[in-house]
Amino acid sequence: MAYSKKQHLQDNIAAIQIALLLDKEKRKASNQEQAILENYSGFGGLKCILLPTDSDEQWTDSEKNLFPLVQELHQVLRDYSKDEREYKEYFNSLKNSILTSFYTPKEIIQTVQDTLNKQGLTVDTFLDPSAGTGRFVEEFTPLFSDKVQPVAFEKDLLTSKILQGIQPQTRVRGEGFEQI
Repeated sequence: MAYSKKQHLQDNIAAIQIALLLDKEKRKASNQEQAILENYSGFGGLKCILLPTDSDEQWTDSEKNLFPLVQELHQVLRDYSKDEREYKEYFNSLKNSILTSFYTPKEIIQTVQDTLNKQGLTVDTFLDPSAGTGRFVEEFTPLFSDKVQPVAFEKDLLTSKILQGIQPQTRVRGEGFEQI
């Protein structure tokens, strides 16, 4: 399947909207909402979200089709922010993740999990210092003892809200691991 920036943006916007709605309504995600949240893949490599949204004049011809989606992203952030300060916090969080938000492929995580499983290890504590959408926690769950409550750190504010929606059993800290 070819990479599509347009699909990537659409999936991310839908996930952000649901995560912010869940946070606002203080409730857990339905199965359908969880499926949408799981499609979130961050904004790594999508520098187009930094371009102006009042006009597409500064946009390249190859990215002009993304202009309405970037406008929609900003509108969703504004609609769910209580004030301009919160909107800027959300946007700055996304902006800071453009160069670093690339998630570990499931196949790599599965290989690590399989290796530990073959060694007969049971996980008694689990800390993910840069959780993204929680793929490590998801894959490692079969190794957990009954007493494990995973702890996940995710620096990006919106991604941490999405992670909370996907994995309500995980204790999510919306801050950088270096803060502890």
